Amino acid sequence: MFTRPLAALALTVAATLGLSGTAKADNHYAVVGLRNDTNVPLNFTYRWGDHGEWKERTIPAGGRMWFSWTYDYPNENRSPWLYIKVDEDLSDNDSFATYRLRAAAAVGQSYDQGKKHAFRYEPRDRGFIHLVSLDD
Repeated sequence: MFTRPLAALALTVAATLGLSGTAKADNHYAVVGLRNDTNVPLNFTYRWGDHGEWKERTIPAGGRMWFSWTYDYPNENRSPWLYIKVDEDLSDNDSFATYRLRAAAAVGQSYDQGKKHAFRYEPRDRGFIHLVSLDD
């Protein structure tokens, strides 16, 4: 007979204290999502931070991938920049452009959880590519 009033009281107290039935998950990663909007596979190098080791990758035409940095503690929400270096004129002349990318704080590691960027052709000259942010 006291069940309903006690349940109502418990809900009122929870609402007053800002409690909810769902807990917010902690961010454990900084994530960048990278997409290739060109019709050619692109070779590039990347590294986290100013002193990290450069690593090589290839992203297929129309493909996408993600990169992640693991935080030292939950919800740190700070990471080094992700640097991407790519041959911007798609030739043998080795004209490289280097981009500094911001990451998104994320609970997990996936393209969808990352701050999105895309390789695209220059609007006035398809002989050149550039990397653009998609989330700004």
